[in-house]
Amino acid sequence: TDIERAGADNAPSCEKSIENANVRHRFLLALIVGDFFHNFTDGIFIGAAFMCNTSLAWKIVAVTVAHEIPQELSDFAILRTALGFSTPKALAYNVISGSSVMLGGVAIMTADISNLDTGMLLAYGAGNYIYCATVHMFSQGSKSIEVEIKKLLVFIIGAVAIGLILLDHE
Repeated sequence: TDIERAGADNAPSCEKSIENANVRHRFLLALIVGDFFHNFTDGIFIGAAFMCNTSLAWKIVAVTVAHEIPQELSDFAILRTALGFSTPKALAYNVISGSSVMLGGVAIMTADISNLDTGMLLAYGAGNYIYCATVHMFSQGSKSIEVEIKKLLVFIIGAVAIGLILLDHE
């Protein structure tokens, strides 16, 4: 219709908005700062786990790395394609934001926190991972019931695996 065409003609395209230097800087800042704080909180969860149980902590490190790989790959792709950075520059931004995981771990391990606080941090971290898994897994809304059942089964397998890891937790 004429209204849809008029709206489409007046809407800025994504490509044109990224060419705008101000928009690029804001987009870059949001991406890097957001990822920095995301990784910092992952570091807090990992540091709290190391304070509790080294065996549990290494399992949480593995889960965190598995959850970070797609995130960092997508950040890299955005830096390269949408923002047009070179590969070394995109990698440098990813390394800078990714290094905050160590800062979070050091910050929590140097803090004087009680066992209760450590447990609360671990519970919050587990809830955060479960939230991310369910939101990202189930928000796509497949039209096929078979696909939805497969997603649910994969989620249940993951939840059981995490539960088994926590069985030996004091």
